[in-house]
Amino acid sequence: MRISLSFAALAALLSLPLLSSAAFADPPEQAGRLSYVQGNVAWHAEGEGEWSAAGLNYPVAIGQSLWTDADARAEIQLGFAELRMDQTTELEVTRLDDSAAAVQLDQGTLNVHVGAVPPGGMQVVTPYGQVFLLRPGHYHLEASSEQPSGQVSTLEGEAQLQTESQPLIIHAGESAVIGGDPLAVMLAQGNLTPFDEWASARERQEEAGEARRYVSPAIPGYQDLDAYGRWHAEPDYGPVWYPTYIAAGWAPYRYGHWAFIPPWGWTWIDEAPWGFAPFHYGRWIELHGRWGWSPGEPVAHPVYAPALVAFLGSSVTLSFGERPVGWVPLAPHEAFHPYYHASDAYMHRVNTNVTVNQTTITNIVNAPVTQYANYQAATVVPANAFAHGAPVHKAQVSVPPAQLVAVHPAQATALPVPAARPRAASVPPEHTPHHELSAGRAMPVTATAAHEAATFARPAPHPQTPVAAVAHPAPPAPPVSISSSQPAAHEPASPPPVRITRGAATSPPLSERAKHAAVPPYPHAEPPVAAAPPPPVAPAHPLPPQAQAVRPAPAPVPAPSPHAEQQQSHKPALAERPAHRPDPTRQEGEHP
Repeated sequence: MRISLSFAALAALLSLPLLSSAAFADPPEQAGRLSYVQGNVAWHAEGEGEWSAAGLNYPVAIGQSLWTDADARAEIQLGFAELRMDQTTELEVTRLDDSAAAVQLDQGTLNVHVGAVPPGGMQVVTPYGQVFLLRPGHYHLEASSEQPSGQVSTLEGEAQLQTESQPLIIHAGESAVIGGDPLAVMLAQGNLTPFDEWASARERQEEAGEARRYVSPAIPGYQDLDAYGRWHAEPDYGPVWYPTYIAAGWAPYRYGHWAFIPPWGWTWIDEAPWGFAPFHYGRWIELHGRWGWSPGEPVAHPVYAPALVAFLGSSVTLSFGERPVGWVPLAPHEAFHPYYHASDAYMHRVNTNVTVNQTTITNIVNAPVTQYANYQAATVVPANAFAHGAPVHKAQVSVPPAQLVAVHPAQATALPVPAARPRAASVPPEHTPHHELSAGRAMPVTATAAHEAATFARPAPHPQTPVAAVAHPAPPAPPVSISSSQPAAHEPASPPPVRITRGAATSPPLSERAKHAAVPPYPHAEPPVAAAPPPPVAPAHPLPPQAQAVRPAPAPVPAPSPHAEQQQSHKPALAERPAHRPDPTRQEGEHP
C-alpha cells in the first residue's frame, strides 16, 4: 500500500504531553530471546489465561510461560544461560534479573546450559522439588505432569536437588531418578540422550567468534551476528556490524511486525534470523551507503528495550480515514525516550552505553524529527495494520522526507489498542499443576560460583566431556526462598526423609530409557519460523568413564512414572568478555 500523507497531517503527528510515570513500576531490565522455534510453540504473559502463538525473536520475560506441542522444540537464550525445551514441555520464567534466575518446569524435558552462575544463583522448580544449578555446565531435567516424578542429570557441572528434607548433590556424570510413593531418589549413571545431542549441535552452531570482542555477552542473540554480517572499525563510532544480505529499500524496524508484549507493550519482532540484539540494544547508522549496527560500549548489565525508536504517533487521519503510526530508528549518541511508563532512573540505565547527557535528551525531545540522524528512514503505517501485527514493509505508507520537516517526536503517545493475538494451535493440558516458587529454599552459592558470576566469563562449550573433578563442599544450611526473604510459614519439626539409594554402575542409562520413549522424529525440511536447522547429530552415547558415578548402593527404589520418561533436553554457550574492547582488524580505508 502506497498512500501519500498531507503536510498538515504529518505536522500534527505526536503532540501528546508526557504522562507522569512516578506512580508506575519500571519494567524488567532483562529479557531472554526465543531463538529457535520448531513446530507449534505457545506463550502467555503473567495473569493471562489464553495462550498465543509464539515465534522467532520473541522476548522472554519474567512471568511468561511457554509450551511446546508434540513434535515441537524451542530454545531460549538468556544473558548467562540457554534453555532448550523438548516436545510437550511447559515452562514459566519466575525470576530473571542481574542477580538471579529461576524457572518453573511444570512438565516435560528441559536442557540447560549455564555459562555463568548469577550472584543470586540459578534455580529450576519442579513438582518433586527444587534444583539449584551450582556451577557452569550442562543439565538435563525431566518432570511428569501426572505425579511428582522425573529426573535430574548433571552432564557437566554440579547441581543440588532439594526435596522435602535433605539436599542431594548431583555431580558430573550422575543422574537422580525421582519417583514412588513415598517419594524416593535413586542416584545412577548419567548419559546423553538424543535430545542432548541435538542441543549440543545447536550449541556448537551458535558459538560466537568476532562478535564476542565487541558485544557484551549478557546480550541475547549476539552469537548470530558473525554468521550474517561482518565488522568494520568506523572512526566516529568504533566497531560497527554490517549485515551481509538485506532487501532493497531495507531500513531498521521495517522488515518485521509489532506485537503487544506485557509489561513493555508494543515490541518490535524482526523477521531476520539475526534480528534480536541489533533491535533491542545499540543503535543504527547509515554509512558508505549501507546500514550498520553500533553496539555501543560493552557494559556488564545492558538493559533490554522493546524497540529503540522515536515514535511519530497516531493522532491524525489519513486520506482514507485511518490514523498513521510512524517511527524513526535511533542513531548513535541519540537517547532512547521510553514510550511506555518508566522512571527517570530507568531512562538513564537504558541509555547507559550511549554517550548522551540530559541536555542532549531534552533538546532531542523538543526538536523536530529532522534532528534525528536517521529521519529519512522513518516508517509510517496505518494504525490498523500496526495494531494487527501486519508485516510492516507490506503496509508501509510512502512519506517524502521533505514532509517530515515540521513533525515533532512524541514523548508519550496513544498508540493503537492491540488487536487479538493469534491463538495457539495447542495448549498444555488443563490438569497441569502449578507449583509455587516460594515453597523452596534459596540457592546455595559457592565461592567459585560467585566469582564466575561476577566475571560473567563463559567457558568453551564441551558438553560431552564433564569438567575436571572439583571439591564438593557440604551443602549449606537451608536458607530462605529465592523469591522471598521471608521464612517459610512453618515446617514440620522432622519432615519424613526422602529415601536415597545409589545405583550400581549397571543402572539403566538415560539413553537406553530414551529408546523406549517413542518420541516421534522431528521434521527438518521446513521448520515454520525457526533458525536454520542444526546439522545431523550422532547417536546417543554415554559420557566418558571418568564422569560416571561409581558409588555403590543398597536396594533399588520405585521407578518414576512412565510419563516422566517421554522427554529429554539441552542448550548453547556464550563468549568470554575481554578486559578491554579492541577494534576490528581491518586495513585502513577498507570499507565493508
